Amino acid sequence: MSEADPQTIYEERCYHFLNLKIRFQSESKRLALYRLSAFFCAMGMLLFWYLSNEVIALWPLLALAFLGLFANFITRHKKVLKKLDFASEMWEINDEGLLRLDRKWKALPEVPMPEYDDLNLSKDLDLFGHASLFQLLCRANT
Repeated sequence: MSEADPQTIYEERCYHFLNLKIRFQSESKRLALYRLSAFFCAMGMLLFWYLSNEVIALWPLLALAFLGLFANFITRHKKVLKKLDFASEMWEINDEGLLRLDRKWKALPEVPMPEYDDLNLSKDLDLFGHASLFQLLCRANT
């Protein structure tokens, strides 16, 4: 098994996670529309039942069914949003890897400087901040 170069690996990952991002974004929009439709259908059924003065329990049962559907769409939408967040984060990590390979240091996101009492030495040596040693070597952040 031959190993591909890092540039190709990062490009393939970026392409993969970008496609996932696009797919999850469209699925999120679709589920948001379904949620809204189910909610308004349930409220419409309850309003129709209230205004019709009927004793028949068909309208509240239909409203309850639409509220159950609404709850189902909420849980599915939360799962899709988690997947979307994961795909977005993975795309950002791999895009940052490409920037590092291309040595585009100015395009890297700036890492905030930690709060310490005495940083005279770190300010002098550019250990933290934009284009600092910390930013160029460390990918860890919170």
